[in-house]
Amino acid sequence: MSFGLFNTAEEIPIPLTGIQIKAKIIDFVGEVEITQRYQNINNYPLECVYKFLLDQSVAVNSFQAQIGDRYIQGVVKKNEKANEEYNDAIAQGETAMLLSEKKGKFEVSIGNFPSGTEIYIQIKYVVELEPNLNGDVVFKIPHQIAPLFHLRDPQFSSDHVHDSIQKVSNGISIDVLVFKEQNLAEIESNSLEIITSDFSNEYKLIQLKNECMKLEKDFELVIKRKNPSFPRIWIEKENEAQIEKDQEDAIMISLYPIIPQQNFKEISEIIFVVDQSGSMSGDRIEYTKLCLLKAMEKLPKSCFVNIVSFGSTYSALFEKSVLNNDANNKTIVDYIQKISANFGGTQLYSPLRFLLELEKIPRVPRQLFILTDGEIHDTQEVLNLVKRNSDFTRCFTIGQDASYDLVSGIAQSTGGKSVFVDSSNISQQVIQQISRALQPALTKIQLSWGVFENHVKQSPSKLTPFFNKERYIVYGFIKRNILDSILNKQTQSAQLEQKEPSYGLKIIADLPDGNPLTIELDFQNSISLENSRVIKTMAAKRLIHDLEVDNFDSIENVQTEIESLSLKYQITSQFTSFIAVDQNSEQSHETEEMRYQNFSYQSSVDTSCLLLLDVTPLTQSVDTQFGFSKSIISRNTTIPTRKAVTFQTCFDNQPFIKFGLFEGERNFSADNSLLKEFTIPRTKPESQSNIFDIALDLDANSILHVTFVDKANNQVFKQTIPNPPRLTQEQITKMVEDAYKFDPNSIPDPKKDSEPQIQPDFILNNIQDLIDDPKLILFDENNQDLKSKIQEEIKLIRNDISSNERIKRMKRKEVEAKFEKLFELLKPIISKLYSIVVSSKDQEEVNHILSYTFLFSIKPLFDETQKQTQTTTIYNYMGNQNTNYSFPSIDEVD
Repeated sequence: MSFGLFNTAEEIPIPLTGIQIKAKIIDFVGEVEITQRYQNINNYPLECVYKFLLDQSVAVNSFQAQIGDRYIQGVVKKNEKANEEYNDAIAQGETAMLLSEKKGKFEVSIGNFPSGTEIYIQIKYVVELEPNLNGDVVFKIPHQIAPLFHLRDPQFSSDHVHDSIQKVSNGISIDVLVFKEQNLAEIESNSLEIITSDFSNEYKLIQLKNECMKLEKDFELVIKRKNPSFPRIWIEKENEAQIEKDQEDAIMISLYPIIPQQNFKEISEIIFVVDQSGSMSGDRIEYTKLCLLKAMEKLPKSCFVNIVSFGSTYSALFEKSVLNNDANNKTIVDYIQKISANFGGTQLYSPLRFLLELEKIPRVPRQLFILTDGEIHDTQEVLNLVKRNSDFTRCFTIGQDASYDLVSGIAQSTGGKSVFVDSSNISQQVIQQISRALQPALTKIQLSWGVFENHVKQSPSKLTPFFNKERYIVYGFIKRNILDSILNKQTQSAQLEQKEPSYGLKIIADLPDGNPLTIELDFQNSISLENSRVIKTMAAKRLIHDLEVDNFDSIENVQTEIESLSLKYQITSQFTSFIAVDQNSEQSHETEEMRYQNFSYQSSVDTSCLLLLDVTPLTQSVDTQFGFSKSIISRNTTIPTRKAVTFQTCFDNQPFIKFGLFEGERNFSADNSLLKEFTIPRTKPESQSNIFDIALDLDANSILHVTFVDKANNQVFKQTIPNPPRLTQEQITKMVEDAYKFDPNSIPDPKKDSEPQIQPDFILNNIQDLIDDPKLILFDENNQDLKSKIQEEIKLIRNDISSNERIKRMKRKEVEAKFEKLFELLKPIISKLYSIVVSSKDQEEVNHILSYTFLFSIKPLFDETQKQTQTTTIYNYMGNQNTNYSFPSIDEVD
């Protein structure tokens, strides 16, 4: 991942001349302010993008900048309003910045960066800090923030820098304030260049000066504490002058449990849940095998272990977890070495439900290790399932190029940890995850707020188990007048030596051996913070996170509440952004002409290699029968744009239509990035017409609108995808390179046949799984002959594929011909399943049948040469106000 400021058109880094980092650390929470100075040494203005990689759990609460002598302050607004103001400012030649949150990274679009000037960019955020194994607080600054090739000596400098930003000296400076609580012992660093001093009665100051213009390694500050396990209550109040009506103060409970040695047992049930879907092919499955082998090396013999593989279906290595003795360990290792990505699609809900319903081993904690690329079809169902079962099962996730929402969401919902691995850090990350999983835990956690019980908004709303030597933070908001009233009564009661009522907090839990544990905290011993918004900012971010996780699949229901919290506390969210516009910028009548000339000059290379703001960076497609992608909007298409393709169902009387919307350049949908999966019920599946249109409308704000139209059945379905998961620039570049390398036919070439080649193996596996499915009684004594014929046909196709090198990778029409007889044999089975789906009242049974994607998939109706004459018919159904045609509304079924 690249950090810093880049010329948008060419992804060329803008020279970085200085970095200043300031931080304030309070217990396990830190507020970080990063100011970076850049130069535009060109003789023309630039359109730029500033990239900074941050965990999505951080709360960005301030954004400001200075360009030349002009200072601009960011304000959080709703995305629609922020985008509108940004576009208007750029069109008028004004300097503007837009900071938005995009799946694990923050990006700032900077329009009209004047030539011959320097720019200061300052971002402030609040983050929860992790402890080391000794319970010390660890604060890190990644060395990538100051890459050597960006930094250079400044060629000019602003005469005046705004007081809110302050001037940044050459090189790197780091200043850290650490709150001097009684529990503070000492502060150490991996850098020899720090200077420690007393900043005030409340804070110590740690400084690093580095004139060499780069960080050789991550800067790490270790804050040691005398008693790490001592729980603390922090109360953060606003200044008296800033108190508004119904002002809320923030409370933070900080915990770091150390479970007594006599209660410690290094025994656990470890179940590896392994993604073997098609998207895991290549390096991903090899890395997964390496992770598993490393884990087995470190797993104690006292643990119970099992492996569950999943894709379209799932299977367990053992009926129940077995002891990790030498014999079982060898069996497991042999099995791991044979693992391949041969399980078709990606359905995680069913295997997780199977595991969570298994009988538990008495007094042995169950830990699930989920290894996946995150491209699953049932994210929300999975998150809801693990959250409901978090009292007795903890999930650890290991992701590769994975969905942040899934990998982090599963771990956070169960008190586990998530990591993302690549070839450079597999061993270390896997060993750390195993070590965490073997730690004992306090379970059945209950938190009583005492007399505050009905007055506190708590986050997280549901407490997961407290694990040994893992920090745990609970936040709360309480109105100032209520807090002051209760604390005043507490003081009066203490003066009168009255013990009742209780004004403290009480945490009740079970130790690993089943014995009860009670922890009591008294507000009289709380630590009060004035003139601070660190805890309040993180508490608001956690409340937003709870709303997002609890309402993942119906986020629109809580959008207003999320926007309200975001605007009130000025922190970004998926619905809000920072917008900063300098309305005093000098407007030039030649701005548009200059930008055109400069772009033309910079674009002497082939423009297909450039990622432009006004074009689609990747092809947007849907997955069709046999798993290959059908393009709707091609890469480098100018936006806004509308495109449509006509499809047909794969089988007659198909009651549902399933397709995924992807972006990427690969022939196979599994190799591309999933944006959204759709399962649409057909209002009249028995209709003679199996033809329908799918259209994509990408507007100027890159908001994607999907329209499904079945005109013959009088049916329409529309869905807006405002914030689809997006790939990074590095992932986009790699995907295009991989397409040229692995799928040359996917790159348009008028001199060659551009129809993609596809692999039929996975659909054979899907059909075999279906006819062997123990949950579906498809065959009895009267139709065993049909089952034999189907199995024989599957065998013939497999033999034909394996014996003939030419057809190991076939084109769509060749595959259809090969499968024609097999599909004819399957007709009565398919008809029976369709009847069950339409009539069954058992939603679990319906969902199980729907998991066999090939039964409900689609295929293109027209060839490429015919398609262009058909696409315009859809537009009347995509918002034309003059059409009199009306459609019944239908609900999406996920």
